[in-house]
Amino acid sequence: MKNSLAEFAGILVENLSFRWGEIKIMPTGINHSSVFLIALGREAHEIADYFCQQHSDFALAEQVYLNTLAVYAVNCCLRSLGIATDLEASDSWNPIMRSRLTVADLVVRGKGKVECCPVMPGEDFIEISEEVLSDRIGYVFVEIDAEMSEGKVLGFLEKVVETKLSLLTLLSLDDLPAYLEKISPPQLRSQI
Repeated sequence: MKNSLAEFAGILVENLSFRWGEIKIMPTGINHSSVFLIALGREAHEIADYFCQQHSDFALAEQVYLNTLAVYAVNCCLRSLGIATDLEASDSWNPIMRSRLTVADLVVRGKGKVECCPVMPGEDFIEISEEVLSDRIGYVFVEIDAEMSEGKVLGFLEKVVETKLSLLTLLSLDDLPAYLEKISPPQLRSQI
């Protein structure tokens, strides 16, 4: 079954017309907040395909694929806001960690890790893995469209204490830069 996802991803990669890094900012009309629309082009799908090929279990490979697209979208979003990230230092980009944990983290330089949570169209609730309920400075939610050609960065939460969340509780993306700015570096947080 792994080949099915790989073939599916291959079809997507061949048919994408978006350019890397294409970003649109759209008002949602809800709480006067904005969403970022991130084009998930060839590069995003090639990375996701490579990562999911490392798993023989189809369900896990599919989750890794979606997680990778979510991390990619959040990385583009944060970088466009002038927030420094480090993909290579993230567990989601580490093959050993990716094989042991269901993670979609992104390191925000000098701050800590945000979890990038993929959301499918029409979902009102999302399940968060228990293994990522701690050691995160925030959770950013990305709706991946049905064609997997676009990621819509919906909003964020500073903290998560339950594994099932309503998307109605998300904070506005407009507040994310200020929230990240007020976070002290990891070594200082552990001493306080």
